[in-house]
Amino acid sequence: MMTMTELRNHFDMVHELVGDTDFVKTVYHAVKSQGCTDEEWEANKMPILVRMANDYLNKLAQELKKV
Repeated sequence: MMTMTELRNHFDMVHELVGDTDFVKTVYHAVKSQGCTDEEWEANKMPILVRMANDYLNKLAQELKKV
């Protein structure tokens, strides 16, 4: 279970990734390769970016625990 400080830090990092143009471009190309249309991307951009950022950070945290 995460403390409030850990949770706040996690969501701050999510916010940073969502605002990073390189991250946005990478996610855009990834979802386009999976069949997402431009209309779907525009309609769902924020939920997609937040979910991908959250998943990325969770996977990164898991990898760091292994080390």
